[in-house]
Amino acid sequence: DKYGPQADYLVHPRLRRMFPEFTNRYLGYLLWHMYAANRMEQPIATKAFQSREPGLYAVTAYKKPAMLLWWLKEHLGDAKFDSLMREYYSRYCFRHVYWEDFAALTDSLSDRPISAALDPWIKTTDVCDNSIAEVREAGNGISAIRLERRGDLSLPSILKVIDRKSNLKIVHWSGQDKSAWLTVPAEGGIRSAVLDPDRNVPDINRFNNRWPRKISFTLGPRLPSPESYQIFWLPIPWYDGVNGFLVDSTEEAAEKVCLLLESPATAQRMGEAGHDKVRRNFLCTRHLRDYLRFFRLLARH
Repeated sequence: DKYGPQADYLVHPRLRRMFPEFTNRYLGYLLWHMYAANRMEQPIATKAFQSREPGLYAVTAYKKPAMLLWWLKEHLGDAKFDSLMREYYSRYCFRHVYWEDFAALTDSLSDRPISAALDPWIKTTDVCDNSIAEVREAGNGISAIRLERRGDLSLPSILKVIDRKSNLKIVHWSGQDKSAWLTVPAEGGIRSAVLDPDRNVPDINRFNNRWPRKISFTLGPRLPSPESYQIFWLPIPWYDGVNGFLVDSTEEAAEKVCLLLESPATAQRMGEAGHDKVRRNFLCTRHLRDYLRFFRLLARH
């Protein structure tokens, strides 16, 4: 596949490394999340003429149904999902199809009926918010994880657990209970746990899907992450001791912060120096001054 399983918008490998999240799936989730988080969402079953705005139509007609199909692929498995798509096309091509037709066909290929679980996804705007609430060591190489369903939409999810010995465990959670304890064998305890690691569930809050909470460090700002607290840094030059400090460690950074707190005069002097540097170098007046100098130079010749 030229664009990869996530439908990358960027084809060049170097650009993909620079912007790994710039994919159709990511932007689809971001657009859906924008409406869902602001309680502006409409059900998938909404008729086209009832959509309140074009962006919302894109969510209900394309983005949310795509998320449903990704979840269904994970739930059924690749082979059954492929059979479902082939049968769906063979049976309903060039015909008007309703959700009930697709649901009945899905139930016929699933080990147990799942259309009832998907009905709220199609016909309501119920929110799904599954979270890892607590992790404990139960002893004898066993760890316990408490999962919570904080939204009204309940969907089965996968829990991926890695212990201190790098052993991987996959646990399936039905998502039916508001709170549930799951036990997993974990040598030395749990190193990390992720609920819905492949982002197939329309979860409104993915920050609480991880234990411990995820923090990402990058050079320069990146696109918003739905599951990690982002910290970025930029190599910005300044003058040591004039309008800022150059530090080599977190300890030295803490020391300089304490210095500024204990010496208001120093903080004011450095703040004024920084203000003056910005005024002289980074405002539009500086560009205007450069243009005037250039035109004066041209006039002389």
